[in-house]
Amino acid sequence: MRKIVALLIIIGLVLIIKNMIFSIGNLIQNDKIVSSLKAKLTEKNQENKFLQEKLFYVKSNDFVEKEARTKLSLTKKGEFIVIMPSSEASAKTDIISTTPNWQKWWNLFF
Repeated sequence: MRKIVALLIIIGLVLIIKNMIFSIGNLIQNDKIVSSLKAKLTEKNQENKFLQEKLFYVKSNDFVEKEARTKLSLTKKGEFIVIMPSSEASAKTDIISTTPNWQKWWNLFF
């Protein structure tokens, strides 16, 4: 009888130890998951901070004025926009204008 009780106690202890080992493994795995999620949270918080600063800048009058000047070519009262031809465009027109028409036709067909 004592042998059966001792055997049952040993089997019970083995089962308890096995469950504890699995629990420790799960805790380690969960700790790794929590650490990676904390790192992602920190990254997202930094991204959120950057986007909030960008939103603050976009809402500012400086940004609106800069965009109106560059993309819409708007000016303030009393200002003028001067559009100058690029040096490449003027060089091309000089070459084209110096070639006689008969030579252009000759080059086109021959």
